[in-house]
This record gives sequence, C-alpha cells and structure tokens, in this order.
Amino acid sequence: MSTPKDFLDRLKLHFRFEPIIEGGLRSEEFSKITKYEFENFENNLKEKLKNYNVEGDDIVDNLVQDVLPILTLAEQELVKNVAFGKIYNTKINAFCAKSQDGLDHYCIVINEGLLMLLHKYGKLLAAQGNPKIVAFCNREDISKIKSKDYSNWANELIANYKIYKAPVGAMLKLTTEGNMQHGFILHFQELFVLCHELGHLFNKDLEDKRNLTNLMDSDAEIIEENKHYEIEYKADSYAFELISRIAQKKYKMEKKNILPFVVILFDIMALINPNQTNKHPAAIDRIMNIIRDNWGQKIADEYLKTYNPNFDSFGFFNKL
Repeated sequence: MSTPKDFLDRLKLHFRFEPIIEGGLRSEEFSKITKYEFENFENNLKEKLKNYNVEGDDIVDNLVQDVLPILTLAEQELVKNVAFGKIYNTKINAFCAKSQDGLDHYCIVINEGLLMLLHKYGKLLAAQGNPKIVAFCNREDISKIKSKDYSNWANELIANYKIYKAPVGAMLKLTTEGNMQHGFILHFQELFVLCHELGHLFNKDLEDKRNLTNLMDSDAEIIEENKHYEIEYKADSYAFELISRIAQKKYKMEKKNILPFVVILFDIMALINPNQTNKHPAAIDRIMNIIRDNWGQKIADEYLKTYNPNFDSFGFFNKL
C-alpha cells in the first residue's frame, strides 16, 4: 500500500525537469569560509548535523519538528497522513496537495527557491541596516560597501527572482551576531509559510472539491489559490496562531513580537508580486487581516495609516 511519502516522491518526480539556476557566480572564498565554519563547529553540533543533507528535506523536516509539539490532539491526528518536503518549482511557492488515488494522502511542499530567496534577502536586509555584521561579500571588499549597495543588491535579487524564479544575487557571510539576528527572523518566516499550508489542511479546505484544481497533469489536486480570498485569509490566521503558540512555548515570546517578521515576509511577497491578482490577495490586506483578527479593527486602522515597506513595524507592535 502506498504512503504519504510515496505521494511526495511522485510529486518530486513530477518536478524533476524543473530548471535549476545557480545562485550567481561561484565563489571559492565563500566556499572556503563555509568549510572553515563547519570545521570549527563544536563537536555536539557536528554530531547533530553530520547526516544533514541540504538536497533533502531536512530544512522542512526541522520546521515540522518545531510545529508538532504545539499541535492539539485533533491537529496531530490530521498530520499523520501528511508528508512534508521541498522541491524546486518555478510555478508555485508552496502548496498543500491531496492524492487522487482514493487513499487521501496529503503533501505539504515548499519551493526550495523561495526558501533560498528568504535566506539571501534577509541577509541583505540585515546588512543594509547594519553593514558591520557582514563578514564577507563576493561582490566587493566589505570595507568599501555601503548600506545603499546592500539595498541595491536586495532589489537585484528580487528582480532576478521575478524573472527566473531563482534566487540569483550577491553572496554574504554574516558575523555570529548577524547570523543570530537574521536566523531568528528567517525561522519564523519559514514557519509561517509551512503553517499557512497547514492552515489549509486544518481548515478542511482540501475536502471541498470546489476549492481544488489538478496539479499539472499529475495524480494530485491542490488548493486553487485565492479562488476565494477568504480561504487564504483564514489560512493566514491559522498560520499566525500556530507560530504564536511556538513563540510562546519555545521562546516565551508574545505574538506581537513575531508579527513584524511576518510583515517583512509579506513585504517580500509584495515585491515579487506587487498587485492583488487572482493568485493572491494584496500583501497589505493579508497583514491587516491578521492584525484585525488578533488586535481588533481600531489597531488595524492605525497601522494602515502609517504603513509603508520601510516603516518601523517593530516599534509600532511593541506598543500593543
């Protein structure tokens, strides 16, 4: 009998011919620093990561391991029939799929290109705010690089992703301080992407045939994104609830402290696709929906009056 993992493997096979574009020119110095960093890991971290495979599903699996402890018994029951993974897909950033073989297997899949885009863009954003946290850049001697340069390279990265659906751009290494700052924000952004798809599963969106469309001649059906915007708003709300549980349980953080990370994520999505389309509601509408659900219409209206992509959302939400 087939399993959810078999279903995931069939989807990976379906996307095997997707073109993979290298993330810019290779840098021997970048690779050398990476090797040095790994060789200087503490022994217990080496042991933990010795079987880590960046080509496999480890990134997504690690996200799932953060989610599982905060699920209710009913939610845990639903994810038993789900396989999680990543693929390189130039058409869809993430999706939740249901098998058409009558076995009701499910997969939640995240685009590898999106994960790398969030990683690289986040580093450029952090460097723009504080160039001192950059340890290496393959474009120029870091002593000569200004904040504006990192901003320009961030714009270049987005432009390339819009054209190629591949994260082609500058390669940075951050200091330990920079990696901690960037890594924490990135982790919650990746969690939100995963939990949005879980939101579709927990909201039973895949059980209504009217919401589904065939996945490019494969034996799978997926949510027809934003056929009804309300479905997406509800999945966003569920996702924010899930990552808020993680923030509270694992880090003793209030949900207002992680909302800015989600705002940055939506800002990135808006840069990739700036207009509301039949594929996605506008990013600001998605942000407003989450704020309204959690803090009410008055706070949402106050936020909208001050919102722009360069607005200090951290300061605004700290006042809640």
